[in-house]
Amino acid sequence: MAQNGSVPFDLELGDANQSGSGTPPGQQQITRLARSLLGIGFAILAMATGIFFHKEPPHVLLFDRHPIAYYLTLAWIFIAGVVEAWTAFWVSHALDDGEDGGGGGRTAFGRAVLWASIIPLSTVVGLGGYSIIFKA
Repeated sequence: MAQNGSVPFDLELGDANQSGSGTPPGQQQITRLARSLLGIGFAILAMATGIFFHKEPPHVLLFDRHPIAYYLTLAWIFIAGVVEAWTAFWVSHALDDGEDGGGGGRTAFGRAVLWASIIPLSTVVGLGGYSIIFKA
């Protein structure tokens, strides 16, 4: 113990060029993929749920006399968000199966789902719109 009641900390700073976490690049790639899938999946879920409860069907050519089609579209988007969140958890277990992030089955499927998530994300933004609040 050092003087004045302070505790000495022996920390190794390591190399500044390393990622800092000490994990191999393949594990970092799987972690980034799982985080991206989970973040976008939950964003889609939240947006679809918010639109379902707070917005009426728009009176445009596609949904003019068919509110069921509007709600079925929102249900499809919600299911796509659930699948994406589930895929994030499934991909995160690729490390347990010995994959190193180099293109294994789970990571390849996760990448495909991440790219396919553009469709429900753009659809939910198109249906519900989005607003950015600025503080003046």
